[in-house]
Amino acid sequence: MTKQPNLPGSSNSVRSSFRNGPESPPHPRLVSIAVVLLWATALMQTLASVIATVYATSDARRESLLAQLAASGKPASKLEMMVSTSVVTVVVACIVTVGAYLVIAHFVGQGRSWARTLGAALALLTLVQLVGLQYPTGYPTLAQTVFGALAMLLCYLPGPNAYFAAVKESRNK
Repeated sequence: MTKQPNLPGSSNSVRSSFRNGPESPPHPRLVSIAVVLLWATALMQTLASVIATVYATSDARRESLLAQLAASGKPASKLEMMVSTSVVTVVVACIVTVGAYLVIAHFVGQGRSWARTLGAALALLTLVQLVGLQYPTGYPTLAQTVFGALAMLLCYLPGPNAYFAAVKESRNK
């Protein structure tokens, strides 16, 4: 079986021009590292969400919720609804955040400037998760925040910055 040539109308040609334009600049190592850090950030978010889900269903959390219900004069029958709401909130937030990090990683790898801007905004938003963090269960959240911030910082260094500009320029040709 012989290898098909890369003809102008072939799928290989379309795919490469779809990614970064007809003449993509070389992919810097720091951008590759940023992409791996974004994958690690998504992994840490998943781990933090598993820990949060376990906590949301724990006896300690149930006791805390019962005390809140008693203090507010609400019936204890609302406890299961509050636990379920907590779990659903954690799971939905996990799916959205992990999905966002993976999409951002994909497009940062392709040199899309909007992806690094969105990634920087997401990294800033995740700083909120550090409020009230308890250790040792908070280490995955701390790692997620550090990995995300470091990945975005790498994207704004001079080498990667030039890469993003070159990709943009090659797409405008």
